[in-house]
Amino acid sequence: MWWYVLACLTIPVLWGWGVYRLTATVFLRRRRRDADQESLADFQI
Repeated sequence: MWWYVLACLTIPVLWGWGVYRLTATVFLRRRRRDADQESLADFQI
């Protein structure tokens, strides 16, 4: 019984943490890419 309760508690937490890390890395990469494009535009001007 305890392993069932433990699994029900840990699996959603692991899923949420994984999804959060995935979206955070994608979001940071996108922001970093935009910043790189802005800096390249500044160099071109």
